[in-house]
Amino acid sequence: MQLSRTRYWLTFLALFACSFAGLLVMADQTLVRVEIKHSRSDTFKIYWTTENDASWTESKSAKVYMNSRKRYHLLRMPIALNDVVQLRIDPGDHKGVQTQVRALTFYNLYSGKLEFRGKQAFKKFEPIKHVSDLRAGSTLSFTSTGNDPGFLVDFPRNQVAWMPGLMLVQAAILALFLSGLISNFAWLSEELRWVPAAMLLVAVVITAIAIVSKFDTHPDEYVHFRAASYYTSHLVPPEVCDPEARYTYSVYGVSRLDNREIAYYVQGRYLNLVDFVPVQDYLKLRFFNIALFLILTLLAFKHVRARYLFLPLLLTPQAWYLFSYYNSDALSLFAVSLLAYQIFVPQSMLRQLLIGVRPPGYVLWLLGLSLLVAMQYWVKLNYMFYPILLGMLAVSWWLTKHRLPDLRHTAPVWIALALGTAIFLTWEGNRQAINDFELADRVMDCREKISVTRYKPSTPLEDTHYNYRLKAKGVPLSDIFIKRDWAERIFYTGLGAYGYTEYLNQNSHYRIVSVFIMLLLIYLALNIGRYGGAIGRLSLLSTLAALFGITAAAVYINWTMDFQPQGRYLMVYLPIVGTLIAMFWQILNVRWLSALAAVPFLMGLYSMLAVALVELPR
Repeated sequence: MQLSRTRYWLTFLALFACSFAGLLVMADQTLVRVEIKHSRSDTFKIYWTTENDASWTESKSAKVYMNSRKRYHLLRMPIALNDVVQLRIDPGDHKGVQTQVRALTFYNLYSGKLEFRGKQAFKKFEPIKHVSDLRAGSTLSFTSTGNDPGFLVDFPRNQVAWMPGLMLVQAAILALFLSGLISNFAWLSEELRWVPAAMLLVAVVITAIAIVSKFDTHPDEYVHFRAASYYTSHLVPPEVCDPEARYTYSVYGVSRLDNREIAYYVQGRYLNLVDFVPVQDYLKLRFFNIALFLILTLLAFKHVRARYLFLPLLLTPQAWYLFSYYNSDALSLFAVSLLAYQIFVPQSMLRQLLIGVRPPGYVLWLLGLSLLVAMQYWVKLNYMFYPILLGMLAVSWWLTKHRLPDLRHTAPVWIALALGTAIFLTWEGNRQAINDFELADRVMDCREKISVTRYKPSTPLEDTHYNYRLKAKGVPLSDIFIKRDWAERIFYTGLGAYGYTEYLNQNSHYRIVSVFIMLLLIYLALNIGRYGGAIGRLSLLSTLAALFGITAAAVYINWTMDFQPQGRYLMVYLPIVGTLIAMFWQILNVRWLSALAAVPFLMGLYSMLAVALVELPR
């Protein structure tokens, strides 16, 4: 539905005013890119003076935490370039840190770019205190002799006249674009037409990241890769601690080959299948995960109900990131999402079989459903909460005596369940038999033999890694949240953290995204709780119980085993919430759903383009 002419121009004027105000704010913002190498992680700060205020104060400063693994960092100065007179640069706050500054680059929307790079530029840096072994060449190298090393540098004035005309033109173009988007918002939100298009755009971005990012830039990619490569030359799982599989073991003394997951077998055989493709094997495995995401995208294009189901996948780039590099999480997320599709989308093969449709290739489809059932046994442990949710939903339907959809033929369900379970038990039985049905004991023995000292089961607690077995060390559960910031760290890493979680967005990014996600969840809870009847309220409670369960499990594992608060372990949230949306889509307003989900999606897209694609090593 198009906006009327009067409403259109009123909307345009309002957007023009907002756009111009936004550009005025951006004119007084400077982005700083710091290319630096630290011998340890530290805090980098910049202070500045102006013509009207020559004092060094915290109100005129900006800082960023510098992870020693990163090549460069970004921080924002709330001031225009032309207003800066002098800089004080504090590269760290620890003694004995070796530092190499490669470049400092300042960007402003209207003043352009100003860069300090090379010998001539670094000669202008005057050390204040706590600096030794200073060398100004292609890099500015030094060692800190105290906790507050610093430099002074006069800031070149790049006089650029204020350009109100240009800002007016930019504001008008931006307002026209937004007006067009809003005028067609109803069409885009109807049947969630924008969702498959957004998923396709995500697929393009993750493909770019997969191609350009360096191998093992991503979490544990080398461990996953070694496990898959084992099955290129083996057809059955190895014995625990088998010398032929020793290269797949990590510093923990554990191999991915020793767990239940089938991902490495499937992808190892896939590598043999595409051996003729002239690209490196790690890229082939990344393309496998991208293909999984493209299958979900195709389903969203084909069926409207699938768009409701997959809508939560667009809320966080952390989910997209899983499909951009090789890991086993992507296959687990795909498997539970595909199971949800089969159950909650009326056009799915399972739903068609249940009403008596017998398509060509019926036996093959039944075998495919059986493999999907088997996959639910093989997913990563955190994704097991999705089948648990399905069980709670089934109980909810039974308690409320809610009428099920037309199910004339349930035989395919029982056949798929029986055959899928048999496939899993055959594989698992073989795996146990290879290890003389002593798999768990052998895993512990292997850990004792080959893990590094700080992770050996026999190592005294006081000599183990700082983050290892916190409960056994007497660390109270409250310290996980108070002293170690578990909630904050799981929050950030669940909404966009790349590499080994060192490539992050600005804090404001996470705050804005979290507000809209919370508003979306509140909208779902209020509408389903009010208009969904008894089945809606029980389904809502089941969903909350599943979300609480996976969160509690993550906390417990971090407390009792290894403290690694990483949001990727909570991505099962997405199909859980998507199931709730798909079940009660008829009582939900697509415009509200679209409006609340579009902001996290757009900010996630920015995060992938401006952080992941730019900062990940190539």
